[in-house]
Amino acid sequence: MCKDCFEEQYYSFPSQTEFEKFEEVLDLKCRLGKIKILESKNEVENELIDFIMCYKCETCEEKFIMSIPDNAWRGYFLTELNAIEYHQKIKESDKKRQKVCLFIFVLIIVLTIYGITK
Repeated sequence: MCKDCFEEQYYSFPSQTEFEKFEEVLDLKCRLGKIKILESKNEVENELIDFIMCYKCETCEEKFIMSIPDNAWRGYFLTELNAIEYHQKIKESDKKRQKVCLFIFVLIIVLTIYGITK
């Protein structure tokens, strides 16, 4: 990352207003030719799970991924590698939640059946 692109990454945007401010800066950098908009990749192809926009710094050639905020999803603007790692962590977290929910569901069924037979 360099001064022509961005010196920091955003794992989420706290509000829609903050995202819009960031988007204005990004748009200006694109119009000035510092950042190039790339063709968005298939989400399965690059292991991401939502609608994304891809960018590349013309100076340092760093690739960035932007996820647009949508309702509770707060989006992000990360380097390509960090975006992939971030999504892998989200997938792992979702799998853990599914297992916990399944365990609780089975426990409720067992307790219900045990309570009925008693």
